[in-house]
Amino acid sequence: RIHEAAKAHKAVEQELAHAVNASSLALSEALSHKAAGTSEFLSRNVAVEVVLSIRELWAETRAFLEGKALDSPQEEEALHGPLSVLGQELQRLLDIHWLGPIAHPAEEEGAGSANKGSFKLRLNIPKPRKEKDKLQKQKTSSALPAEKWGSEEVAAWLEALGLGEYRDIFVRHDIQGSELILLERRDLKDLGITKVGHMKRILQAIKELSNLP
Repeated sequence: RIHEAAKAHKAVEQELAHAVNASSLALSEALSHKAAGTSEFLSRNVAVEVVLSIRELWAETRAFLEGKALDSPQEEEALHGPLSVLGQELQRLLDIHWLGPIAHPAEEEGAGSANKGSFKLRLNIPKPRKEKDKLQKQKTSSALPAEKWGSEEVAAWLEALGLGEYRDIFVRHDIQGSELILLERRDLKDLGITKVGHMKRILQAIKELSNLP
């Protein structure tokens, strides 16, 4: 159903095409192996590939919904329903001992250690208060509003987020405050930031910059 939504809505297709195509290919290969009656060992390998691609599709779709306002409620509804079903199916996989660790979203595993009972909870963890305090201190320490930051202030902001590994990328592309506050998910991908958790953290922090006094 996510595949159908991607075909029906151009904005969805542009953002999710890679994840949709990867999961479709993995499922097609799984069905072909099943029809051929291949060995259990190979079948397990195929199952792992399917779970990895489906997990990536789930994470990409959720990040897309959280980070981008769609043009209509119909577009959002077209994704929310399938996303919920997909999350439930991934939750069921946690009970299979050799698939559970694969279905587990490693990106936020550390932050979610207190919520091991639910797949959805682990992927929907509120931002720690300590991190919000860091951002508040970073904003307060600068005499300038975010849109007037230079590249060094932006780099310091990344450090405060715990994402200092992207400091050089932002400096190299001369991302200043006026560009920072306009960054979208697609821009982060163009900069080489591909980890879903990191993209979500940056986009949420950009949103919070506008709300800080």
